[in-house]
Amino acid sequence: MLHTEEDLCLACVQAIAAKARVNLSVKDRSHDYTIDGTFHQISYFNGHYHETGFSLDFQLKASINCIIDDTHLRYDLDWRDQSKHYLAKYRGLLGL
Repeated sequence: MLHTEEDLCLACVQAIAAKARVNLSVKDRSHDYTIDGTFHQISYFNGHYHETGFSLDFQLKASINCIIDDTHLRYDLDWRDQSKHYLAKYRGLLGL
């Protein structure tokens, strides 16, 4: 049960990719509490399907702690945790 939300989130993304008729690649990160992946656009040209080179990277957050109304889904992200992560990651590049 621990990873149920993440597994359901990935299943939803796979369904969206199938409906949108795009290729989906998901990094094998085996329940690291994020799902990173890329949607790859596909085009039909000269009788064959090809990836166009256009892609969309994504990172998902699986949670049951969200507010859903008729038009929106809201989730409160703790920006302090994210800013600490990025500061640590890019500290050397920024010369800090």
